[in-house]
Formats: sequence, structure tokens, C-alpha cells
Amino acid sequence: MVIISKIERIRDLESSLYCNTGKNVQQKNFQAEQFLRIFL
Repeated sequence: MVIISKIERIRDLESSLYCNTGKNVQQKNFQAEQFLRIFL
């Protein structure tokens, strides 16, 4: 499904950002939560 592939892409972004700074990951997690609330 398209939604699942987008979630996996967001998780890949989170894991890559986690290597850089935790603050960016928190922002991405927040965006992911908003994304899930819109589509689920």
C-alpha cells in the first residue's frame, strides 16, 4: 500500500537523522504522527 511505503520512508528518514541529531528526529516523529492522524 502507498501509506505503508510512506511510513517506511519516514522511518528511514528518522533513522538517518538519528545519527545526526536527536532534535531533528523528534521533529520528524512529530510530523510522522501528524501524517498518521491524517491518513488513519
